[in-house]
Amino acid sequence: MLSESLRKPPAVVVGPEPPTGPEPPTLNPISNMTAYDTRRLAEITMKYCVNEMTMVMTPFEELTTSLIDDVVIELMTTFIKRVYFLSTTGLADIPEDETPVAIIQPRTFMAAYLINYHSDMVFEYHPDTESVQQDLQDAASNMLVVFEGIRYELVRSIGAKNDDVASVNMRAFPLVATRYMKAFDAWKVRDITRVIQ
Repeated sequence: MLSESLRKPPAVVVGPEPPTGPEPPTLNPISNMTAYDTRRLAEITMKYCVNEMTMVMTPFEELTTSLIDDVVIELMTTFIKRVYFLSTTGLADIPEDETPVAIIQPRTFMAAYLINYHSDMVFEYHPDTESVQQDLQDAASNMLVVFEGIRYELVRSIGAKNDDVASVNMRAFPLVATRYMKAFDAWKVRDITRVIQ
């Protein structure tokens, strides 16, 4: 005779809804990541994280919330570092004043999307900071054109066997990222100085 517990169907446990966002993929370290890992990460970040389409279609308040989401930050950080690693591998002849930054801060990097697509919500007009703000907007725009170009190239080439680091965008990335980071720092210093005065 079957025990009582085997005759009854298992109880259904109702819990919180499963998360709908992306799950961070298990990836190799940045320097050992395979071409497939890189392309898959590009695809995931394009689909679930910040990109041009979400910037245009999503209200500002929702965007700022998504930019502080831990999974979005983790995915974008990994992808930004991977792109940076691929783009700086083998670069030797970079002028000293254009030396790529050693560390790209992911939140500062992602702020470029807000600066580029929602500058009216980011900047407060003041004559003392207008030129610095314009420099930052230009640097953010240039960097995002290159970055989105890289991401598109990687997603488009998902079946390829290796990472194509010979693209114009890949070679340009360290320089435009460095210019953006320097412009961001200059804006931050100028903005803090203006507030203190």
